[in-house]
Amino acid sequence: MGGSSKGYECTLLDGGIRIERCTVRAQNLVIPEFIDDVPVTSIAPYAFEGNADVLEITCPPQVVEIGSRAFANCHELKRIAFPAGLACYENSWIAGCTRLEEIALPGAIVDLDLPSPAPAGVRRICIGWMTRTVQIARTWKTKLVQVKVDSKNRWLSSDGACIYSADGEELISHATKSQDVDVAPGCLRVASRAFEHEKHLERIRLPESVCEIGERAFSESSLRGFEAPSSLRIIGREAFAGCRLLLDIRLSEGLCEIGERAFAECAGCTDVHIPASVVRVGKKAFEGTGLKACGSNPKLIINAQNPILFIDGAGVLCKHAKNGVEVLEALDMQTRRYRTPDGAVRISERVHFSRILASSSSK
Repeated sequence: MGGSSKGYECTLLDGGIRIERCTVRAQNLVIPEFIDDVPVTSIAPYAFEGNADVLEITCPPQVVEIGSRAFANCHELKRIAFPAGLACYENSWIAGCTRLEEIALPGAIVDLDLPSPAPAGVRRICIGWMTRTVQIARTWKTKLVQVKVDSKNRWLSSDGACIYSADGEELISHATKSQDVDVAPGCLRVASRAFEHEKHLERIRLPESVCEIGERAFSESSLRGFEAPSSLRIIGREAFAGCRLLLDIRLSEGLCEIGERAFAECAGCTDVHIPASVVRVGKKAFEGTGLKACGSNPKLIINAQNPILFIDGAGVLCKHAKNGVEVLEALDMQTRRYRTPDGAVRISERVHFSRILASSSSK
């Protein structure tokens, strides 16, 4: 059954009404929750398309379905608030809304995935009250200047630039185009891939609370420098891999573990001093950096007070074990012939030389 009421053409459904077409012309358009005492639960495809006057649209909370291009080509639209009870999002709904600046996303989305391309003018978003996980495409991140989280959300929070767990202990994702980021005090962990591929990121400041940086957290970003807080204990696998503009790396005492390929292909870094507290350096952690690990002026150095790890005169990473020395990995890839250090009892599979000579005390 179809009909019209107060500027809306509608169809009666089981348990609600679908708006088929809106003829209301207003700058601030609040779609009614009820029409003729029946709840509005659906918005049809193209229902509001081409509304030339509207600047702001607020959808009723009980809407659970929105059709393709429902709000498309509203050329003056600047803000839209989608329903709190809606559990999906589609870019097609707002296609052609070239002046759209702010979106309150559907509230009932549990796993949010904002796809490319981002709406042309979007600058601010608000994440809904039921969202637990977030994936934001790079095209959104290069446009956004602010991200909020609904105050009723029990799983997520935000400082405006980054999305955190509700308790603020994990930085889940950087969500804006900020070049310079201050991670919020109290954060304990930067999650895997939180800043991955961000070509606009240049500087990051971590508070004296962060103890772990996750896998590929900053990989292939445009980060220019990194200074570890004294609280940092773990740098994960490929955490900074491919950061070709990363020049200055400052690691602090207290760091325990540097993961596999953590700084691989950071071609611009000039020197790295590994603290005495580090007990593990993962495979190829500094591959492709060009850092000298031996010679008269080495650029990759392990603190001489380190009781476990050392770099020998040939630029090979070694480890003091219970019964002798373990040879772990050549950090200077130019080395072809190698004489093991005194007391060597094991040579790792990570060691590749054309010829290995055992020292007299290792035979």
